[in-house]
Amino acid sequence: MVVQTKNILIEVGKGALTTALGFGGGCLVGHLAGAPVLLTGGIYAIAGLASYCFDLLAKTFAAKFDWNVSTYKFAQVLSAALLTAATAVTLFAIGILGPVGIGVFIGVGLAIGVGLPLGLGLYAKFGGKDMTYNKAILEKQNPESENYFVKFTV
Repeated sequence: MVVQTKNILIEVGKGALTTALGFGGGCLVGHLAGAPVLLTGGIYAIAGLASYCFDLLAKTFAAKFDWNVSTYKFAQVLSAALLTAATAVTLFAIGILGPVGIGVFIGVGLAIGVGLPLGLGLYAKFGGKDMTYNKAILEKQNPESENYFVKFTV
């Protein structure tokens, strides 16, 4: 029971940190764009928390249904694409960012949130590194393991 409580507290702490970083980044973007600072910070905070929750959901499904690492990465790609589109539409509809700002936001969001996991997923799938998510977690926790792909991917 202590281990589960410890894991829950760690996940709540990570979610709170992600939300706080999203709020701070959003306030900075709002200030630089000349938009309402707290509104922009709130939108980015919600987007940060949603991103963290989608990732936690993908990890939970990958562990429960014994997905491969590539399938887990493709689930991350799907959630990142949906979240980037939803945040961009929200920022444009409220009038915080104009067409150029939205283009930059979508480009950066897709490059980081979609491009990196997609590349890692394709490398896992076709590079001979694909293993089940649960096996990858065990390999990551092994201190003698020299599988650097698993250490940086999972």
